[in-house]
Amino acid sequence: METLDIRVQGDQGVLLTGNSDVPQINFRREGGEWKLVFEMSMLGEQMPAGADPSEVLAQMGPMMQGIGNVLDQAVGKVESGELQSNQAVAAWMNTQLMQVFMQMMQEQGGG
Repeated sequence: METLDIRVQGDQGVLLTGNSDVPQINFRREGGEWKLVFEMSMLGEQMPAGADPSEVLAQMGPMMQGIGNVLDQAVGKVESGELQSNQAVAAWMNTQLMQVFMQMMQEQGGG
């Protein structure tokens, strides 16, 4: 992840990575908390033909929880002033997300 562009307008937010292979990620603030706006199209080609979407989502749950935790921590670090630029946020998130993905691989027996 070389660039990260976070745009917020009111209660709507979007995260753009600058990588055409990674779709934009939309967020919405509800009750003072930022929530991921999930759409099945976000699974793209990763969704096997004929797969039950609820099973795919159940398998993705732990990873999504880990990503959500990283995003929550990032928001806190930006709000506290610890991370003050898009570059700092991108570098911090890259490290944290890599840890989430590595942990998921180990838990699934792939690492």
